Amino acid sequence: MPKFNIEVQWHYKSFDYVVMEVEGATLEEAKDKALALAESGHCQVTCWTEGQIYDAHYEINHDECEEIQC
Repeated sequence: MPKFNIEVQWHYKSFDYVVMEVEGATLEEAKDKALALAESGHCQVTCWTEGQIYDAHYEINHDECEEIQC
């Protein structure tokens, strides 16, 4: 299954993001999975901000999503 880098952004007192490596059949499916992971408080990488996000608004940065070339 293809892998995609999906940038998920969140906003609280300042702006932050993490690039998550997510598998999906399509880019849109990978974006949906990454957003669901972020909203549930789980990152596939070590997030230095983990535990510091309260009442955050998450969104996908569509300009920074791409398929990983192996």
